[in-house]
Amino acid sequence: MAFLMGLSIPTYSLIFGDIMATMAETSIDKIREDVFLYAMLFVAMGIVSGIVAFLQLYLFGVCGERLTMRLRRMVFTAMLQQEVGWYDEQENSTGALCSRLSADASAVQGAAGSRMSTLCQAASTLCAGIIIAMIYNWKLGLVMIGFTPFVIAATYFQMKILSGQVSDDKKSQEEASRVSTTVELPVLNLNIAVEAITCIRTVASLHQENTFLTNYTKALETRFEKSKIKAHMRGITFGVAQSLGNFSYAVALFYGCRLIVDQELTYGDLFKLALEKRVPKHSYLGPQWLDKQSVTFAPDYQKGRLAAVHIFKLLDRLPKICVNQSTGDMPDVCDGNVRFEDLEFTYPTRPNVKILNGLSFDVGKGQTVADHPRSPTPFSYAHAAAPSPDRILRIMDNKNIVNLNIPWLRRKLGIVSQEPVLFGYSIADNIAYGDNSRTVSLNEVIRASERANIHSFIKSLPMGYDTPVGDKGTQLSGGQKQRIAIARALVRDPQILLLDEATSALDSESEKVVQQALDEAREGRTCIVIAHRLSTIQNADKIVVVSKGVVVEEGRHQELIAKRGAYYDLYNVQNLMH
Repeated sequence: MAFLMGLSIPTYSLIFGDIMATMAETSIDKIREDVFLYAMLFVAMGIVSGIVAFLQLYLFGVCGERLTMRLRRMVFTAMLQQEVGWYDEQENSTGALCSRLSADASAVQGAAGSRMSTLCQAASTLCAGIIIAMIYNWKLGLVMIGFTPFVIAATYFQMKILSGQVSDDKKSQEEASRVSTTVELPVLNLNIAVEAITCIRTVASLHQENTFLTNYTKALETRFEKSKIKAHMRGITFGVAQSLGNFSYAVALFYGCRLIVDQELTYGDLFKLALEKRVPKHSYLGPQWLDKQSVTFAPDYQKGRLAAVHIFKLLDRLPKICVNQSTGDMPDVCDGNVRFEDLEFTYPTRPNVKILNGLSFDVGKGQTVADHPRSPTPFSYAHAAAPSPDRILRIMDNKNIVNLNIPWLRRKLGIVSQEPVLFGYSIADNIAYGDNSRTVSLNEVIRASERANIHSFIKSLPMGYDTPVGDKGTQLSGGQKQRIAIARALVRDPQILLLDEATSALDSESEKVVQQALDEAREGRTCIVIAHRLSTIQNADKIVVVSKGVVVEEGRHQELIAKRGAYYDLYNVQNLMH
């Protein structure tokens, strides 16, 4: 369709050239006859061009949208399959990933969709124009084509400048999305734009709107001076290209008149070769036309190229852990016996700092083991990240988890973290998300809610289990969110339950309610509790005290008190504080 649409411009020029030749006729009847014929040809061209243009835009538009949808699905799938540590890298901040998901696929479509149809149309027009020029008068055709290399050179420099500007703009935007406010408002290298919007209540309460705005503006202005220089260069090259186009028409008209005088060219043929729509700069052999098509395509091409590089880099990346792998052992029975041997862990962004340094302890079937880190220890992070086997050895039911099927393993685990994350759907949906391997019935959701001590509250709501929780659960209190997270974990019916500071962020009243729900959830399961507050772990079957990434003490509460060691000191300090 684009090829046929490209032929419409040379066809129009041929008809228009014949019309101009008809105007030179002396016979009125001949003029009337020819004008009627050419008028009908224009009507036919209009109908055909309209149909072809519709099909061209429709087909390329549908293909472009399908390409965008497919790319976004592939990119999102690749993102979800990456290991947790990948998200800690600076270039993989929330804003950068969201931008990549929404903008990069559209940029590829912009270069490969409608713009590609324009290039096909341009190529068709140019090829047809050269053939027509060689047929009607090869001398004039060569003169007009002779200016093309100079215009191509000017166009090339324009494209280089535009491409560089697009690349710099993208870098500036990514920098703005990742910039930290450490100069005036210390935060951990977070995405300033996303952070300011998602935490707008905190930003407003601290009256830091101008601080975030200032830092974001600074990031956008980093390449301002360079852009000014490129704007000057672009103006110069664009002016040269425009001048060359006009020079080429001047030479073509002058030489065409000489050929007419020498009777080597007719008046109508001159219009066919040099003019279109009575405006010289739109000739299909004109360098300005080529310059216009190339320059308009340059920004979209560069955006699409950069976006494609980012997309394929992500698609080609092999995650350290394949979450959807079909290989690995899937035992029929999982008793819940866990043993950690020489557990080592480092953050991907700080590979030289060992957080866990040879941690080892056992958890028996149905036991509750409390891990008390004397310093912040990301034990649950290590659990979720599942590093490579050369750095960590974890045994479950006498099997190395490296040899287990990852989806099967995660279905056996339930996690309740310090800050539970709820999705912006209903309460029932959030609880049912605990097990996506099957369809969770409402009765199962209710039973899990009852065990989590949240059912009565949910039933008191006007919409019950259909009540939306708001963005990240903003419509609920901390204790309510925590109990919904517990119900979500129980829906999975996990053999191993991991509680990571599940009550540390709650007030005393909410803590009691949540603690009751946790006690109910632990029954009949292997449970690993990470907590700094000793009052929440005194009844554990075993308490493991961790310092500098290694176990320094382990035993029951009374045993550790009798030892008068690290746990005894911590216990006395917390009693004094309370």
